[in-house]
Amino acid sequence: METIIPASTKRDTQLFLLSLGGSPRRQGFLFLGQCIDIIAEHEELRRCLYKQVYAAVARPYGTTTSGVDSAIRREINSMWKLQRPAFVEVFGPHGERPPSPSEFIFAAAIYLK
Repeated sequence: METIIPASTKRDTQLFLLSLGGSPRRQGFLFLGQCIDIIAEHEELRRCLYKQVYAAVARPYGTTTSGVDSAIRREINSMWKLQRPAFVEVFGPHGERPPSPSEFIFAAAIYLK
């Protein structure tokens, strides 16, 4: 399997996260954007999000996969509290509760394609 090297987050992904209330000041914003872009380019990695994608995102920042997961969860919960109606628009009836990181990442990758 090829090595995953996270690039800088794409502009469309950044704008999408901003529209949902994301804050570039939080580390979760950066991690979430990179995970979305990796999954959008490598759909086959959906089955190993935590082990491969989170690990690839964590490596350059000297953090762990659980650190990436925690930062992403905080970012999603913060966005959901601020922009709940926008979540319902993007995620449908599932937007009534905060999505899990994997639900958010997979849905965002599809939405942005």
